[in-house]
Amino acid sequence: PTLEPIVRIAFYALLGPLATISTLSWILREAQARERMQAELATTHAELQESHDLLGIIHRVAERFAAATDVEDAVRAGASGLVEATQGSASAIVLGASEPDLAGEINVSGALRDTIRARDARIRGGGSPPIRERVDGREVWVLSHPIRLAGVVEGSVHVVFGEEPNARAYEAFLILAAELASVIEASRSRVRDLLTLYDVDRSIRAEGNLERLLDMLLQRTMERVDASR
Repeated sequence: PTLEPIVRIAFYALLGPLATISTLSWILREAQARERMQAELATTHAELQESHDLLGIIHRVAERFAAATDVEDAVRAGASGLVEATQGSASAIVLGASEPDLAGEINVSGALRDTIRARDARIRGGGSPPIRERVDGREVWVLSHPIRLAGVVEGSVHVVFGEEPNARAYEAFLILAAELASVIEASRSRVRDLLTLYDVDRSIRAEGNLERLLDMLLQRTMERVDASR
């Protein structure tokens, strides 16, 4: 009995602080885990919002592509849309199988135009131009992508940046470059259709012999659809 108070005091002097430390440590771990989850949720939400904004921009630009009535309209929409979606400082689209030319451009002049022409020539030759270029004594970053029409490289698209582009800009560039090639191909196909129809209509008006007229119509049709017989 004389030792009971001493034992009780010693017991609680050790157990009490240990229980308190264990409880506080558990609370701290739970609080840190909750903070990590909240930070991850905030990061995920920001990434989703950024992706949503990017998809919205791409959708608007693609709508302008789709509304183009001919290749020239598609190229103009492409040059401006690429700058808008990637936040680049300049853009250029080079087209032409035999005599390539800058069919569309935004903020391109002088040495930068020469650089883009050189990059286009390198792409047509099967090479890959470097992402960093030196233009007028300053360093720029240029994203370039070939434009393939019917499986053949007939041009290229380029976007210029004053600093290294981020992953979002690169993703938007690749998506819109592929979309632009599809729109240009569709526009060229519509133009060929219209020219064929115009040629046929003119021939019908000029040809008086029915047999020759039918032969000509058949020949034009086979040429347009790549038929063998």
